[in-house]
Amino acid sequence: METTSRGEAYGQYLWVYAVLLALGTIIPFFRIVPWLVDHGLDVRLFVDELFANPVSSFFALDVIMAVVTLLVLAVLDRGLSSRQRIAVGLTALLGASVGLPAYLAIREWNRRTAIA
Repeated sequence: METTSRGEAYGQYLWVYAVLLALGTIIPFFRIVPWLVDHGLDVRLFVDELFANPVSSFFALDVIMAVVTLLVLAVLDRGLSSRQRIAVGLTALLGASVGLPAYLAIREWNRRTAIA
């Protein structure tokens, strides 16, 4: 059985995070783009539909709290540069499914470059 070095393992993690980031961007956009085409940027309607029932409210609040938690984590993570914090913040605005893999990829990139 072949073993991999720690640096190679980090490279594999980066690949996984990149795939998750791509999927986290593409899959939700398949649902929001048709809605935007039909309704435009009607924020009031968007919020009304987002909180239309208890189940959708649960998921909306869950995602909002996940993004807030991610933003706090990025601010407190002293291993990130200012630019990296901004990148995490901008990707988190697209949702937790984009922001979290971006944050994890940046952290792994920093660890990988620290090892090299």
